[in-house]
Amino acid sequence: MEYNRYNAVSAWELMDKAEPDVLVVGANTGKDCSYFIEFGAKSVTGLDVIEDIGKEYQHAKVRYVRESAEAMSFANESFDLVYCYATMEHVPDVASAFSEMARVVRKGGYIYSLAAPLWRSPLGHHMGEFEGSPWIHLVKSREEIIDYAIVHKLYPSDERARHKVNYMLNPEYFNMRPSSDYTRACESLEGFRFIHNEILMEDASMLSHPNGAAALKAGIPKEDLLGVTHRLIAQKRLRNDAITIIREKSSEWFAALRKKVRSFRSS
Repeated sequence: MEYNRYNAVSAWELMDKAEPDVLVVGANTGKDCSYFIEFGAKSVTGLDVIEDIGKEYQHAKVRYVRESAEAMSFANESFDLVYCYATMEHVPDVASAFSEMARVVRKGGYIYSLAAPLWRSPLGHHMGEFEGSPWIHLVKSREEIIDYAIVHKLYPSDERARHKVNYMLNPEYFNMRPSSDYTRACESLEGFRFIHNEILMEDASMLSHPNGAAALKAGIPKEDLLGVTHRLIAQKRLRNDAITIIREKSSEWFAALRKKVRSFRSS
């Protein structure tokens, strides 16, 4: 199953309400919104800051709102499901964005957020072409990365290499936050039952790469270098019952995620 769809299905399976109202944070051109229409949502709202929001998918039950996840215009408790896939790693203020998700989800509803790959992970820059040099964005200079791309012919031209490296090092596109910022932001949310609020880790053997050793020497914590994904699945409580945190080992799920992360290619 295509991985975007897999996560949409996983989020939908949390729903026990017929025809829920869904918010897709990071809707991009609309693909993720299409899944929830297919599944039977009453309405889908797609939110993003990009100019091309919703360009590739239009439907009578879908509306698009161009604004930041950090400051949404929706009323409190407007949605039964808030879905966010491969978006939070681009949002500058993750605490504000998670707080807004918590505000707009209804009691009994769910937040399903998957952020990957996180900035300090081996391919945190989202450019799968650099798989042979993990953490290059953390330990090499801009010019060194450009030279690596040119020497290894990662792109069809030198100009293209410079363009892609400049993109991957631009803080306008990546929040460059450590993995702990995600879990800490979610821990501060009140009134939720946390099914997952965790960082999924890469294989520690990857740190044997010279770039991994250099990153450790530079003082970057091992947990940040291996933390590839933040997963939040949380239900807004109907009453003030105790919050429980469930930790599950999802080896098959994570194996599929690792394969997906390593297959990232620039658009």
